[in-house]
Amino acid sequence: MATDLLKPGGYLRLSACMRELEGSDAWGLDHVDVERLNRLAADALTMEYTQKHWKPEERIEVAEDLPLTDCYVAPCVTACAIKQDIPEYIRLLGEHRYADALELIYQHNALPAITGHICDHQCQYNCTRLDYDSALNIRELKKKSRWKKVGMNISNAGTNPPVLVHAIRLP
Repeated sequence: MATDLLKPGGYLRLSACMRELEGSDAWGLDHVDVERLNRLAADALTMEYTQKHWKPEERIEVAEDLPLTDCYVAPCVTACAIKQDIPEYIRLLGEHRYADALELIYQHNALPAITGHICDHQCQYNCTRLDYDSALNIRELKKKSRWKKVGMNISNAGTNPPVLVHAIRLP
């Protein structure tokens, strides 16, 4: 239950939980001890296990103005130098749609096999998961989308731009 509360909108689940508890006599409670609850809330502010010492002090935020009709822009996308649609390709990877994820990556990133290794991954420093625990390892996820063997051998006769343009489109 505690992890559900930490998710966006998690506190909205409390009313559903309370309705379930009210219909149950499992705990033998007939009222809420507000005074005890207030003491627990006050103590929680100083309890060692409730403190997040590892979290950086700087705020994760989007530098641009938010659009009028969509109030959410992922900070990882705005921090990315090429504005990669990171949440979407993570969703596709989660659905085991690796080819679709790679195609989405190719829309903004012509050489993900290289950037998956050398990118400075500013997205990870601006990951909203930092509000809960730690950032997703986005570079490793990007590599995962291309690790499926395609069954052909390629030799490179040179690295001029036309060769690279055609090489990045090979299946």
